[in-house]
Amino acid sequence: MLGCRVSTDGEGRLVGALRRRVEAAASAYAHLGDAVGVVVASGGRRWSGDVEADAMARELVHLGVPERVIARERCSLSTRDNARFVAAALARRGIARATVVTCEWHLPRAVALFAREGLDVEGLASRSGSTPWTRRVGRWGRERVLA
Repeated sequence: MLGCRVSTDGEGRLVGALRRRVEAAASAYAHLGDAVGVVVASGGRRWSGDVEADAMARELVHLGVPERVIARERCSLSTRDNARFVAAALARRGIARATVVTCEWHLPRAVALFAREGLDVEGLASRSGSTPWTRRVGRWGRERVLA
């Protein structure tokens, strides 16, 4: 699961895109259970002092994912870093197959980067938020350029 801006409500619970990504990962875990070897919360950026991976791990636990299956990758600052560091962490555990959880607009590039790192990868898009069309077009363009 890839990190992004950490935003919280008054109770410290995640909101926005990161919340939707965590919900998608927690739902996938609930469906697959212990068949999932590990759930990796990947992201090293700090937002108001909170590291993405730590915020995601806390929310996963709150949504019922056992802490024993959660691994935190706290060094990545980009999607390319996410792919490189997660692939290395999974290789150390003998895992060669992964599902990447991120926003729909980000998924094609993220899956391609993880596959480039040698993983057998599939994508899982989190549900969409209400984003203005101008921002959606901007994201699409940015992803096309970066791909």
